[in-house]
Amino acid sequence: MDGTADKRCSHCGKTASLKCGHCKASWYCDVSCQKAHWSEHKPACKEADLDRTIHRAGQLLQDVFFLFREQLFDESIESIEDTGDTLFLRDRPRKPGTLIPFPHHLVRDEKEKKMVLSTLVCHEPIGYFHDLFIQMLKGTRTRIEEVTVKVKKPAKRTRAIPVRGELRGDWRTHGVIRVITLDASRSWIIDPAGAQYSMFAACLDEQTYQDRYVEKVFCAMKPGTDKLLYQGFAELKGNCAIVARIEWDGVKAVEDAVQKWERNSGLRLPELLRQPEGTFERHREEVLEAIQSALVRFAAQADYSRDILETEQYERAHPYFSDWEAEQVRVKLFNSRTLYRASG
Repeated sequence: MDGTADKRCSHCGKTASLKCGHCKASWYCDVSCQKAHWSEHKPACKEADLDRTIHRAGQLLQDVFFLFREQLFDESIESIEDTGDTLFLRDRPRKPGTLIPFPHHLVRDEKEKKMVLSTLVCHEPIGYFHDLFIQMLKGTRTRIEEVTVKVKKPAKRTRAIPVRGELRGDWRTHGVIRVITLDASRSWIIDPAGAQYSMFAACLDEQTYQDRYVEKVFCAMKPGTDKLLYQGFAELKGNCAIVARIEWDGVKAVEDAVQKWERNSGLRLPELLRQPEGTFERHREEVLEAIQSALVRFAAQADYSRDILETEQYERAHPYFSDWEAEQVRVKLFNSRTLYRASG
């Protein structure tokens, strides 16, 4: 049966076979009716087009982050135990700065893989890929905030058990991006690392996200705060510094791959997000394949053995000092870049 048989023209009400190429929601019997209806349809069409662009940007950010995290994985996981409401990840000894193959043999499906990849790294995709995400949003007449929330008790979550045995990851604080239209009429939450709490959607309308997942909003920071945080870490010495420097090198590989894809395809990322569905999916796969190939090469060629040795020597000479320095970077940014914070 013809799928357009029950469609009615948004202008004259007759049977319609022509779908609006932007919002995909309104139908017309011919081009003349579509043109006649445009002034009435334009606001809703632009709103639907914006919603689709934001959702695509959020999904692409999450896709890029998972590729990045898998190739630059640095957790040495000995075992994974599923207790029903928790995936316990038990660590083995490792040297900070060492890239470790992701333990595919320990995860049962794609959801578990995403849960492991996103464990304790909710601010990393917001910081490392800030510039990439801002590039995606170019021309959307939106602004962003970097928001920290406490999530409701999830159906299932991950928790890491370090070598020393104490549990990590029990506080349920979580970082997300809030996208707001300039007239404040609409807002969305972008959540690239929510999988650790069984929150797999990359983008949701803000009210839906709040109702479904949020127990409390702690604070909102100016855009680019997490980027400054990890840049600040990279300028230090010690464990957190070497990890940040390696990951910034990986980000550079991603950005170079995107730029090369843009040159070859003739599209920019903002243009990609506005393409018809089939064209968008085809080019989306191309850019993700380009990024994955670049990250695989980066991980295969990476040699930070000298940096790791220098880091070990620094940590022995200055135990725990790098942790203190990293906290000072965090506190300084929090005090200078907070837009609003919860009272009490």
